[in-house]
Amino acid sequence: MQAERLKRSGDLDAPATPEIDDSFPAPGTEKWGLMNRRRSELIHKKNRQGLTAEEQAEFERLQRLCFAAIEEKFPPPVVDEDGLKRLRESP
Repeated sequence: MQAERLKRSGDLDAPATPEIDDSFPAPGTEKWGLMNRRRSELIHKKNRQGLTAEEQAEFERLQRLCFAAIEEKFPPPVVDEDGLKRLRESP
């Protein structure tokens, strides 16, 4: 039931990346919550009884797009390699 609502909220079966496709929900939106709920259902099922090949493909796609969307919205900090080197060399 929730998967149907998720599919209606945006075409998550299309090959897309969050960087170039607005159909993937942005973190913090209602659509993101629906997508994340579906991800949670798949995780639960995976741990309890296993996933079908179709569900496994859906789960892997949601995971990949989810992590990419989070990294895009909240990029990791830039590492100051020179400063880190100086810090390591200091007494």
